Amino acid sequence: MDQLSDTEISRSEIVNDLAKKLSNPDFVRSEALAKENINPNPIVNLEIWSDLSLSGGFPGIMLMFSAIEAAYPNVGWEKVVHQYALTIGSTLKKGLPKHHSLFGGLAGVCYALDSASCGGVRYKNILEKLHPFLIHGVEGTYLSILEKNLDAQIPSSPFLFDIVLGVCGPLIYFLTCNKGKEFSPICTRIVTALIRLTHEIEVLGYQVPGWYTLQEDQFLNEEKVKFSKGNFNLGVAHGIPGVLATLVYAWEYGIRIDGQEKAIEKIGDWLIDQSSDVEGQIFWGDRISFEEYVGEIPKHPHTTRAAWCYGTPGVARILFQAGSKLKNHVWQEIGLKAYKDIFNLDREKWHIPSPTLCHGVAGLYLITHLMGQDSGDAELQNQAKQLKRNLLEYYSSDFPFGFQDLQPRLSGSLWSSNTPGLLEGSAGVGLALIHDQLEKPTWQHAFLLG
Repeated sequence: MDQLSDTEISRSEIVNDLAKKLSNPDFVRSEALAKENINPNPIVNLEIWSDLSLSGGFPGIMLMFSAIEAAYPNVGWEKVVHQYALTIGSTLKKGLPKHHSLFGGLAGVCYALDSASCGGVRYKNILEKLHPFLIHGVEGTYLSILEKNLDAQIPSSPFLFDIVLGVCGPLIYFLTCNKGKEFSPICTRIVTALIRLTHEIEVLGYQVPGWYTLQEDQFLNEEKVKFSKGNFNLGVAHGIPGVLATLVYAWEYGIRIDGQEKAIEKIGDWLIDQSSDVEGQIFWGDRISFEEYVGEIPKHPHTTRAAWCYGTPGVARILFQAGSKLKNHVWQEIGLKAYKDIFNLDREKWHIPSPTLCHGVAGLYLITHLMGQDSGDAELQNQAKQLKRNLLEYYSSDFPFGFQDLQPRLSGSLWSSNTPGLLEGSAGVGLALIHDQLEKPTWQHAFLLG
């Protein structure tokens, strides 16, 4: 075996220490919910912890331990995986999650249990009990409302269709879980709705894509003021790039419906049209206002964070993946060019102060690693190595969970939070760090990065 570099040694040591810090579910929960851990002056009120949330709860940490068990077999991590499964089971006895989404609800619970199931061997009984509730919830919470809006040709909230909170999340679970064939009817119905979402609708006298978002469906009050006529969301987390990736996943998993390929092509071409090119640098912002889109005002190109959730990394990766699957070399070339342009920016313009997956260094590292791996581009492979070194620098053994999330405050400063979860916490960082040690990584499907 080749000798490990200092970086590899430190990574192994850090992952091992991180796993030990997160191995006790009760300790993790109490530290996350400690009063002194709550941002006293947040710009956005976000939950650090919710017991049954894949984003920030037991399921997301279980997902990390499932991957650690696969990367480091026969050293006892399967006991920790099972402890988290027992904790999730006892929590479910108190009541099912109110939501059915992937990152905040029942789909995420099922996703974590299935990922830890060793090909369906473990947790079979509990998953069989949860699946009917999930299907019923998806139909009632998302599909019936989304289909009603589509019939009436009126806009739908991203909460109904995005990957984090909407119907795309459960669809990814249905497609990738070990009992995927049993979900064909619900998968077909969801894909049909997503195809219809790409049809034109009339808004204020203009024909626009059906994924247009109304003012009242913006996430923050400041966005409702800024986008008084609504907008088009360009983020992977809550916008149309996530729908594109989901439709491509469905295509790859054998769900192929009339109009699906055309819908995929429409979204991909539309994303390219909405990219900005400033001095030869291609990038995507976070949103296009209605006024900009219909030509009432000039477009105002601006970079946003260089992250998975919003910004060029996530969009370029998904466009590159879609081009690879559909043999669209133009999409591949533009996605790769845009991704490489990220590294021509001053790093201060990346706006990713945290080490986390959603909008931090771990997310950028992971996507850069995948892009370098899939494209064979030596420059991106080197950038990935540098980002890994940067990521390791965020670690401290003094932190309860090894890494801290840095959250913005109204005062303009950053609040250091001990966040253990997947999306914005240490579990996500751990997963990014061991990704290249997994023979067949599957956890990244939740982020549409497979």
